[in-house]
Amino acid sequence: MSRKVLVAAAVAALSLCFVVVSLLVLLSRGRGPLLGAKLRLGALLLSLGAVAVTGSCGDNEATCYAPAISNHVVVEDPEQEVDGVPIDLSQGNVIRCRIESRSGDAFSWRIADDSLVEIDRGDIEPLDGAWDESTEQFEIVIDPSLSTGAYWLWLYETDATHQPTDPYGFSSIRLLVTNDGG
Repeated sequence: MSRKVLVAAAVAALSLCFVVVSLLVLLSRGRGPLLGAKLRLGALLLSLGAVAVTGSCGDNEATCYAPAISNHVVVEDPEQEVDGVPIDLSQGNVIRCRIESRSGDAFSWRIADDSLVEIDRGDIEPLDGAWDESTEQFEIVIDPSLSTGAYWLWLYETDATHQPTDPYGFSSIRLLVTNDGG
């Protein structure tokens, strides 16, 4: 039998005993050893209830709630679409973003093509000059000579010189680069 079934059966049996002992305490007007038995049964029921609740989160989970997302990146301009972030180099080469629930003080970016070949990388600096707020705005300047096509923009929790060889950062953004004006 699973742990959940055993705990449920034990709680049901103890609840029945608790009700019977409670009625006997009521009939004896709270005198005798039955009051102590009722208190012990109640404590045991509370303990089993705690076991039932804390053991129901799932496999290998320490808590039953989802932890807050840290370093959540939002692309502000240009606005992200379903397919990715459209960048028309004839209109500008800056991606404006913000990082929410920041949990670090060094960030960087890397652009790669679909074959994961690195095109460019750089450090991310907050627009106000210091990583001192939970939410910080920043900009990524794209090389204006970048060929049109689809690219990956990865963000890392380290400076550009210490990025891992694994190309995938904590955030991946699809870039759709065009140059409709020239």
